[in-house]
Amino acid sequence: MIRLYGIKNCSSVKKAIDFLNSKELSFEFLDIKKINEDELDFFLSKKSFDLLINTKGTSARKANINQDFIAKSSEDDLKKTHTSKSKPYKKTSNLH
Repeated sequence: MIRLYGIKNCSSVKKAIDFLNSKELSFEFLDIKKINEDELDFFLSKKSFDLLINTKGTSARKANINQDFIAKSSEDDLKKTHTSKSKPYKKTSNLH
């Protein structure tokens, strides 16, 4: 089964869901805003924060998270952004 991680109101995620549905492919949608620390650690074992965080997205802009912030922050500080209200992660469906 396909696991699609994303944010439901993201236009790219909506297109992906529409595509999967149109092809009648079975998939599980997982809200990236609700991933737990183990899942986050798994993603970080595959990609660095600068590749996971969409600094151009609305959530990152609202939280003032940019490439400079990422470069100056420790991994622990960046993980705390996951527990914040605003979670600017990129879609990560290609990690599995």
